[in-house]
Amino acid sequence: MNSDFTFMAAENWRWLSLAIVLLILAFCLLAEYRQKRKRSGWRVLLLCMALFSLLMVAWKPAYWQELPAATGILLLENAEQKIYDSLQEQHPEAETFMLRKRPQGQGDWLPHISYLAVELPPESTLFLLGEGVEEQELRYLENFNVHYFPGSPSAGLQELDFPRSIALSDTFSIRGRVSTLHDTLAAVLSMAGKGVDSVRLYSAQEGFLLEHIPPLSGSFDYHLQLLNQAGDTLEYVPLRVKVEKERQPTIGLFSSFPSFESKYLKNWLAAQGYGVFYQAEMAPERWQREVLNLPEKRFAGLNKELLQQVDVLILDQSYLQNLPPALVRLLKEQLREQGLGVLVISNGSNPETLKQWAAFSGLRLGRMEEEGRLMLRGREMPLPRLQYHPVYHSGWYQLVQDRKGAAAVVYAPVGLGMVAFSSLGQTYQLLLEGEEAAYQLLWNSLLHQLLKPQPLAAHIESEFPALEGQRHHLQFWSATGEVPEVVLTGPDGNQQVLPLLQDDRLPERWHAYHWPELPGMYMVKLGEQDSLKFNVLENNSLWAWRQNKSALAIRSYLSEIKPAKPEKERQAQVGSLKKPFPLLWFYMVFLLSMAALWLEKKINPS
Repeated sequence: MNSDFTFMAAENWRWLSLAIVLLILAFCLLAEYRQKRKRSGWRVLLLCMALFSLLMVAWKPAYWQELPAATGILLLENAEQKIYDSLQEQHPEAETFMLRKRPQGQGDWLPHISYLAVELPPESTLFLLGEGVEEQELRYLENFNVHYFPGSPSAGLQELDFPRSIALSDTFSIRGRVSTLHDTLAAVLSMAGKGVDSVRLYSAQEGFLLEHIPPLSGSFDYHLQLLNQAGDTLEYVPLRVKVEKERQPTIGLFSSFPSFESKYLKNWLAAQGYGVFYQAEMAPERWQREVLNLPEKRFAGLNKELLQQVDVLILDQSYLQNLPPALVRLLKEQLREQGLGVLVISNGSNPETLKQWAAFSGLRLGRMEEEGRLMLRGREMPLPRLQYHPVYHSGWYQLVQDRKGAAAVVYAPVGLGMVAFSSLGQTYQLLLEGEEAAYQLLWNSLLHQLLKPQPLAAHIESEFPALEGQRHHLQFWSATGEVPEVVLTGPDGNQQVLPLLQDDRLPERWHAYHWPELPGMYMVKLGEQDSLKFNVLENNSLWAWRQNKSALAIRSYLSEIKPAKPEKERQAQVGSLKKPFPLLWFYMVFLLSMAALWLEKKINPS
């Protein structure tokens, strides 16, 4: 049964094509009128039919076809058979699909997840079992009501988080979680062949923390090993950390009103040795201003001169909303061209105020419906979130999220700079509850993301993990200022020169990507400046870690609140499918009309 007539072509194109057809029709009618032939009415009718058929070809008419409600089951890697059997009993009408051929031969095999849109109508119920969907593929699920059932965890490393660079006075901390099942494991951290920290793991799902203080600045290669009771190595993970000499940047902290948050943050920044420009508005045209750890004794507020002095600017949302347009333009210039870092802290203001800034175009805010446990680098943070928090962040990266994957702090590169948005407006509560380490971890992580990278001596960084047949990312810091030559030597002795891509934020940093074909030890050399050995694992290695990462990505996607669709479009999609009319019909009308015009002229030449 058909309902509602529509067109598939864009509205702008429909108006343009209509204008063109009307111009052609007017020209032909004028020519017909001037010739004053007999039976001109038939010729006008045939001409209108021909032009109408061309117009329909351009507009692509379609109709909404009502479809019955559908249910589907998508089987991924590691899907549990018991859950699948239970779903089949509850939904015998459900159609089963799989992305990879299974030995049991259950369901229809799909070449790609995008083919679900062909097999199931919009708004269908889809049960997702297992793991293995890439993060960029999750968008193909947005038109379905998805229920997710992750597979049972495999034995091995499930989570791993460690900083890629730290200050000289910081502790190198590795946080992770393993699934031990029935065996007792030991996690050992070593450097230069010597163990520096270890922990024994007993429970089936246990987290661990390994720490070490690097003795000097520079690059250090650590190794994480998981050992069983017999001392056999079950998993071996190489880690490289860059230890930098301390550099204390200058922070600008501006608040629309005095608050405990800005007061505690100002004092903490000063205690850490940062230079601080602090301003809070007390009343209209009255401000509280302080300068800490800097030679200046006073300043005149946020202006061009101060923007050139600070490395990171921290504003609350209301302060950003009230900035004059000229100052906003200066702020954008410093962000894009000079590498300024900008952090906007939500204070419950209307999220529409962020739309005035193009840097926030990919970020949308929504109301917080339920509160989850916040996580940063594997550490729980007992913090309340404000009324609005990021729910859709295309092109943004999460720094703090809850256990369900919902974001609380996100950041994104803009030109040479970095912009971040935080819905954590009461981080000072960590200090009041004695969580100084969590407070320091949060703000050090935020400032590290916002600060513009500084030129370093020759240095190589390898992405974790490096897997056989998977894309691997390498970063190079060249001290010569010229395009470096990078040579990669594989475990079979073959060498290749890697093509390089220069970094947008820092000209001294270069990127290279390769797809290792063999597992084993690789060596990469940055000319005569530096070299690095890294281990490429077999494609089936770290399966538990990859499985858990996939499950977290799916949970994060499903927990996001999608932007509401227009009411007419939403109603049209529920239980219906847009189907085009065959264009062959209109081509046939056009050809028949033109043929009739030609015959009419031959039969009646006068």
